[in-house]
Parts: sequence; C-alpha cells; structure tokens
Amino acid sequence: MFVASTYNTQKGYRIYNENNRLTASFNVGWRNQKHTIEIEPLCISLIFYFQMPGPLTLDQLLTNPKQVSVGVDLPFSMGPNILRDKPHRNVDMFRVSNQTGIVLNAKAIF
Repeated sequence: MFVASTYNTQKGYRIYNENNRLTASFNVGWRNQKHTIEIEPLCISLIFYFQMPGPLTLDQLLTNPKQVSVGVDLPFSMGPNILRDKPHRNVDMFRVSNQTGIVLNAKAIF
C-alpha cells in the first residue's frame, strides 16, 4: 500500500498571480502466491487553484512589469480589469484507474 500527499503554493512575479495545488494519491497492490497475477488500483485527487494576471501592452510591460491590467483604455489596452474581476481557475479532479499484469510464461508478461 502506498499513500502520498503534496501541497504546493507559489506567489508569482506579478500582482494577482498566486497558485495553490493539493494532490493526494492512494495505491494498493495485490499479487497471487505464484506471482503470475498482479492487480494494482490507483486513486488520485487533485485540487488546483490559480489566478490569472491577464495581458499587458508593451508600454505597460516596459513601465511596470509587475502590474495588472485595470481595464479597457481604448485604443491602448483591451485587457480586463483584473483587480475588479479577479479571473481565476479552480480544478477539482478525481481519477480512478487499474493496472493488471499477467505472467503467461517466463518470456511473455502482459
């Protein structure tokens, strides 16, 4: 049996650029006495959150590369208002899989 968990967080270079990731996995293996059949189910859970600081114009980038777009300023910027809208992504994933191995003879392993 194998159980693992990791947590990562990152503060980005720009304003409103933080990422958080939590991963947990659970793995159990079974093998018969002759070692000819092996079954190994696996469960993985992932919780991922990240902020998106949005695009900058070349002028904004050269003036202050850490800033975020404050909204539409035609004709110079078409970017969203990051501090008002706070764009981000949440990903919650759960995966279940199975691996089965069968030994037919000394030369053939599936």
